Amino acid sequence: MVPEAKTRVKTAVLYGPSIGRWGPLGLEPLIDDISPLTGQASHISDQRVLVTGATGAIGGEIARMLVAQGTAVRAISRANSDRSLLGDSVEWFEADVRDASQVRRAVEGCNTIYHCAGFVGPLHYRLGDFEDINVTGTRNIIESAIQTGVRRVVHTSSISAIGGKGGEVADETTVDSEIMEGYPESKRKSEELALAATFRGIEVVSVNPAVVYGPRERYFSRLISVHVKGRLKVTAYSERMISLAYLGDVARAHLLAMDVGVSGERYIVCGQSVSLKEFLAVLSSLSGVSEPCWSAPDWMVKVAIAVGRATSPITRKRPPLRVSDLSSIGPTYDGSKIARELGLKYTPLEDGLLETIEWLRR
Repeated sequence: MVPEAKTRVKTAVLYGPSIGRWGPLGLEPLIDDISPLTGQASHISDQRVLVTGATGAIGGEIARMLVAQGTAVRAISRANSDRSLLGDSVEWFEADVRDASQVRRAVEGCNTIYHCAGFVGPLHYRLGDFEDINVTGTRNIIESAIQTGVRRVVHTSSISAIGGKGGEVADETTVDSEIMEGYPESKRKSEELALAATFRGIEVVSVNPAVVYGPRERYFSRLISVHVKGRLKVTAYSERMISLAYLGDVARAHLLAMDVGVSGERYIVCGQSVSLKEFLAVLSSLSGVSEPCWSAPDWMVKVAIAVGRATSPITRKRPPLRVSDLSSIGPTYDGSKIARELGLKYTPLEDGLLETIEWLRR
């Protein structure tokens, strides 16, 4: 059953592609086809959807699901990006999200946008690059969307934009004034910019994934890969909590946000929160590879981070954490809102890790 939809728009509007029409009584179904990918009505429409960041993990998975449902997808990519995942199944548009004129041309003719393009760079040194890509890129997408009459934008944000204190369970209402510079700060700015556009006549929904893992994910799955290869011998802060989101769940969350999400709202996607020790125990059980044999003491990690930040002007690498960010517990994130209100069903950790392990061993 499609969950009851909520929106600030009271007149009848057809979202293309969508599962229904917003009428006086709420969501009125347009089609009966149910997609096996999302459990929602299929996105069969003559409208074109724009996906930015389609060569990345999240954008690529969203585009793949849309194509499977019969949606015409235009995908933005840079000239040197690897397009092999989607191949000729989408309309490729070469553009850089930092270039307003290129973005404007890419947006022309599209009815809805999934804005997934972003720069993560865990050890990246130049903070301005986060601002240029994550903030300026979002501004260009939003401005072009407003100028060309796009009806709805789903913005890929992050739990990094929310923040949180050690031991705290953060949700969509959490406000943390001590966001770290670089990626987290840029994601908060870009999310604020995107959601502020709702006051200018466009609908925007924010999706805030936790730490993403799964086949084709490029960052956290490196840890899984190192372990599966038997090379992970040392850990640290093993009691620190990690909030996780399986890639397929993240993509389905975006589709739900487009179809039935509330404009102006943010939705955390977090299937599980476990300690690093618990995570590695499950991973070891599934992979048949022994757990790391030694856990580095907390003081050693703090010294390493302090030295790393002090020498970053020389090494040109910036540690992704500050000493003040280290907590033996760490924050966790509540992903129940999107499950409760939009109907997202989370993949069990064991199932998601098995898929990831199988992909890594191919």
